[in-house]
This record gives sequence, C-alpha cells and structure tokens, in this order.
Amino acid sequence: MSEKCSTCSVDLEEGYRQCPNCLKIIKEDLPTCPYCNVNLVPEEHIEIIERNKLLTICLIISLIILILENSNFLSWIFYFQLVVITIILYYALNWFINKQV
Repeated sequence: MSEKCSTCSVDLEEGYRQCPNCLKIIKEDLPTCPYCNVNLVPEEHIEIIERNKLLTICLIISLIILILENSNFLSWIFYFQLVVITIILYYALNWFINKQV
C-alpha cells in the first residue's frame, strides 16, 4: 500500500517516510535522517523531581534563609521576600535539575 507525500505528491512505498526537516524520502526504520542528520526518534521528557515537590523544597529553603536573616514574621516585607525568593529558587532549580522552565 502506498500513500501520497504531502508536499510533492510522490507515492511513498511501504517502509519509507518523509523527513520533517529536509522533506526527503528515507527508510522508516532509520533513527536519523542521512541527509540532514535530524534525530527522528521522539525523546520523552523525564522530570527528575516533580514540580510540587520542587516548590516545597524551595519554600523550605526560602524560610530557612529568612529565619537566618532574623526577619520579623509579622511584617509584610517578610512575606514579600518569601514569595520572591521562592519564585527565584523555583525557576533556578527547575532549570538546573530538569532543564526546563
């Protein structure tokens, strides 16, 4: 059974497919395109630490930092600093550990 190529209307035989990058017809079982060297195997994203656990870790670290600074728990500046430090730590650790934002 053959199907039509979406861009050039050439009949694709069974066992062949079109490279999404260079649009050349290649064998279906190849992991990379021989013409443009694009990886054709989809990579699954694996999170090392879940986002909610990472957020909890960042919140605890932020609290420790503010406690070591002897901040007043009753002031609004304490909570503002807590939120800002937690957000900065979360994005930094998320990028560093999971390589994503």
